[in-house]
Amino acid sequence: MTVGAAGAAFDAREEVQFGRNRGGAGGNEFGYLDDESTKRVLLSTAVRRYSSRRNREEQEVRVRYLGDEHKGIVVLGINRAHSKNALNKNVIKMISKVLEALKSDKKVRTVIFRSEVPGVFCAGADLKERAKMHSSEVSSFVSRARATINDIANLPVPTIAAIDGIALGGGLELALACDIRVAGKTLAGTKPGLPICGT
Repeated sequence: MTVGAAGAAFDAREEVQFGRNRGGAGGNEFGYLDDESTKRVLLSTAVRRYSSRRNREEQEVRVRYLGDEHKGIVVLGINRAHSKNALNKNVIKMISKVLEALKSDKKVRTVIFRSEVPGVFCAGADLKERAKMHSSEVSSFVSRARATINDIANLPVPTIAAIDGIALGGGLELALACDIRVAGKTLAGTKPGLPICGT
């Protein structure tokens, strides 16, 4: 069982206890769940919550392959509204995977990087996540982020940053790694902030 699933299982135990106290469905005549019922409840709840978290993580980066007259154009959108598209480990990992696939896809003509969140392109590194990292994790994260930015710059097809809002730190570096940058009318301005890939 993964760490995420194990955490969900721990939460599920409290639900089981709640059911015991109430003598809920699935209990015996004394209102207690037997061992097999407990295992089923724990496993079902853990899997459901873990799947929900995985789905949320997968939705943080959205990839669309356009068709018809726009065939060959790929749109990669960052979708972390609650953190203003801050770059966390999951987003960097997902962007890296997408780039790896695009490198060898001969049908791709152009890649557009954009935000799925109105009014913001990318607020840079997720500093809340970074504050919880061990120093060794920070070094690994920065190295992977640097490699991902370089991969964007080295894509064999034209890249466009569609900037509709603030672009700070690593978000600005992502935009600068693209061949073309197009700013929306709502863009008030950008500034370097704290470089995500700096030392």
